[in-house]
Amino acid sequence: MQFNKPDTSERIVEGIILSLIPLILASIYYLTPVPIQQTLVLDHTDPVVYTFWTNSLIHSHQSASSHLINNLVWYSLLIFPCWSLYCFLDERRKFWSAFFLLIILGPLVASLSSYVMFEVIMDFGIQNDRGFSGVVGAIGGFLLMSIIGTFVQEQEEKISILSMGMYFSILLLQLGITTSRKLWTLAGLSSLTAVSAGSNTQYMSSFPKLHNWMMENSRLSLLILICVCVSVMAFSASLPSNIISSSGAIKNIVAHGAGILFGMGVQILLR
Repeated sequence: MQFNKPDTSERIVEGIILSLIPLILASIYYLTPVPIQQTLVLDHTDPVVYTFWTNSLIHSHQSASSHLINNLVWYSLLIFPCWSLYCFLDERRKFWSAFFLLIILGPLVASLSSYVMFEVIMDFGIQNDRGFSGVVGAIGGFLLMSIIGTFVQEQEEKISILSMGMYFSILLLQLGITTSRKLWTLAGLSSLTAVSAGSNTQYMSSFPKLHNWMMENSRLSLLILICVCVSVMAFSASLPSNIISSSGAIKNIVAHGAGILFGMGVQILLR
């Protein structure tokens, strides 16, 4: 299959736009006085409407720059392969529509989810809800569904079922191993066993046929493999077994999870 590629100038402009997010977040962190940053943080005990958006721009200063750097690294690892995949598939308009939805609405979804869970339901009284991780989670969820969509769109049905089965098996297995969750590890191994047993049947293709497809579509396959790798790593990183960081702060897995689900929903909506 032949795909239209954006010219070099378009790629440069789009790359710069994507790079503006880390630049903006770093500028706020390093150049804006901390008292001003504090006014943009979401206080669950006394919430201000605009802070449901602005809290995603602010990062903790308690653990040096690790909070900021972690989010910038994961943002970059997720967004650039995702963008490259959509460029290759000649679906850049869909990517940019999704990107702006994730950046604009992602913070609100993550913040509202955190507020409802920690304040309304659990009454934790959190006063420093901040960070870009909910949006990063949304990008991760969008990439996850984009990978699935690519399987469905570009592969024959039986091959795509095998690809999806392998992807989810690896996803579960990686989550279980990296977080020491035996249930997830068992689920991943069980899924991998089921996929292997079900291959080369009337419902699922064989591994040699998948290999042949990958050889025939080598560039697309390489992009998919890169996306799968970063997606799997990001998914396990967003749902850690220990929700207390080294600085004593709570890792907001509620925002991470809400972001992932929102990103998945955006991809389904724009499909």
